[in-house]
Amino acid sequence: MPSLLYKSKGDKIWWKATDNESIDYYTYSFAGKKGKTKRDSFNVPLNTSRGPHLLTIRAYDEAGNMKRKYVTVWIK
Repeated sequence: MPSLLYKSKGDKIWWKATDNESIDYYTYSFAGKKGKTKRDSFNVPLNTSRGPHLLTIRAYDEAGNMKRKYVTVWIK
């Protein structure tokens, strides 16, 4: 995943995480909202303000190991 993305409201943001085991779940934080999912994507909320926002994604495996990624998402 690049460190900067340009997206519009409603667009899908997806990511790919790998581990020697399978990924159990993801948590993410974006524009003041937090979520937990087993999917590798989410849609930018329609009420997100224009401009830059920090997206933090954490991937957890079944053993509890975690990897984190930060991405700046510029909303058009």
